[in-house]
Amino acid sequence: MSKPFSKKKDAYQRHFIKLPSDLSHYIYHKEVKAEMMYLYALIVDYLNEDEFGYAFPNVDTLALKYGKSTRTTNAHLKILRDVGLIEFIEGTMYGRAYVPYEPLEADDFYEEYPDAWDAYKSNIKKLEYERAQARIRMQTYRDKQG
Repeated sequence: MSKPFSKKKDAYQRHFIKLPSDLSHYIYHKEVKAEMMYLYALIVDYLNEDEFGYAFPNVDTLALKYGKSTRTTNAHLKILRDVGLIEFIEGTMYGRAYVPYEPLEADDFYEEYPDAWDAYKSNIKKLEYERAQARIRMQTYRDKQG
């Protein structure tokens, strides 16, 4: 039986990956898909911060946990690198390693990627339009009910 999730300290006893809320802005970047935030989370989860300062899962492991092919996983990793969320370190004793970076805050992100700001504003307009249409439908329904 499922139980509601609790954010209270120590309420969730199993493994949990903590992610910054500022990741949410990145979905408005034209190259980024929301699912890539899970790939970022996997790299954060593999981060060996104390001993090495980077994460070193191989691409096959990431692809398996990500549920994508290695080709897609590699492509998505490159996009995460291009938007500054990760860095590749080649030639470690484990092969390629990854350094996850903190996402930019909203103002900095949208200044760096103005097209993302336009996409965000466009999404707001779509939502406002949908709400207006829902109000009209509800008013029409109420008028018919009398």
